[in-house]
Amino acid sequence: MSLPNVVLSTIRFLSLTAEAAVGTVKADLDAGELRRELLDLAEQASDRVEHIAQYAIAGLDDATRRNYIKADVEWLLRTLDKHAPALRSRLPFAIPARNDVAALLETATAG
Repeated sequence: MSLPNVVLSTIRFLSLTAEAAVGTVKADLDAGELRRELLDLAEQASDRVEHIAQYAIAGLDDATRRNYIKADVEWLLRTLDKHAPALRSRLPFAIPARNDVAALLETATAG
């Protein structure tokens, strides 16, 4: 997979996860609950998306960008392992499948 496609896939997976976290928090609020860790997750995912764009705009070399992407995808795998049940608890949000994220990690580090 080309680096631009790796970048876009990573952005997509992070954005889906942030969207699910915010949607779950909204549903929690409607139910009179709040899970701060999901707000933190959404904030961190959004921050990672911003950094991916920043590195592309800054013209960092491909190897450096792949290292940053690798760190972002590893974070996403850990986050999904920890929070996937919570992200699916209220509504069936479309979060990335773990095997798709793991495949992206392989692709991101192969370049």
